Amino acid sequence: MIDGRVSEADEINVQAIGITPTLFETINLPLLDGRTFTDQEAINPEANVAVINQSLSQKLWPRESAIDRRIGFKFGDDIVWLRIVGVAPNVHYEEIGEETDQSQLNVYVPYAMDGSRPMAMLVRANGSPDALIAPMRDALQRIGPTFPIFRVMPMRVLRHYTTFEQEFFGDMMAGFAAAAMLLACLGIYALISYSVGRRSREIGVRLALGARPADVVRMLLHETIKVGGAGLIAGLLLAAAIARALVGGLYGVSVDAWLFVSMAVPLSAAIVVATWLPARRAARVEPTIALRDE
Repeated sequence: MIDGRVSEADEINVQAIGITPTLFETINLPLLDGRTFTDQEAINPEANVAVINQSLSQKLWPRESAIDRRIGFKFGDDIVWLRIVGVAPNVHYEEIGEETDQSQLNVYVPYAMDGSRPMAMLVRANGSPDALIAPMRDALQRIGPTFPIFRVMPMRVLRHYTTFEQEFFGDMMAGFAAAAMLLACLGIYALISYSVGRRSREIGVRLALGARPADVVRMLLHETIKVGGAGLIAGLLLAAAIARALVGGLYGVSVDAWLFVSMAVPLSAAIVVATWLPARRAARVEPTIALRDE
């Protein structure tokens, strides 16, 4: 057996948990290997067992199973060796942007071993979680009338509190992006519409020489879409390059193909509409009137 000793430089998050057979099931994260604590281990302060997360398992035993290995922790002045009985998926405990490589290393021990910290109780509901708040309070008060119960809330509310700043700035940036997209579509429409309108004399000449209105509209669409499509592709490639550069510098930034599709669709529609409407209108004018107006 190869033992793993955690040095003082390794900032390991030790999480004390109690009724563990349903803990990871409650948060819908089944163990990757091994098992959780038994009921006897959960209430035994000398059980000396632990569940570690995947990051710590890969750090200490990258190519071997961590089950039945031992890991040493300093509790007070003593080194306590814990036998690993399970490996859990990685769970984020820090605020967004504060997580480091060291803080991703987590160890779960029975609550009886380290029960000095406040306890958090997780309950999974089949229906509305708000309907369980009052019954949960009553049940806990019956078990321990002096229990200080606070911050009883659904997980979605707790997640909103911890991610409010990111959600706010994300919504604000999305609003700015939508405004920029609208301005880009209006600008493309105005430019192309003006360019097509300037060719009314050419359209009159073509019609006077026997060209059909549908052929004129098709020609203008083909020319404009070819130029506009080239500019659109160049812009998307540049945006993708900038997004990839931001992935390594900003937390939670990723390259989403659907985002680029959602950008390309309205811009392409603006190019087509800005060409089709004025070309269709100019093709309906009598050639003599178009030539005289020019």
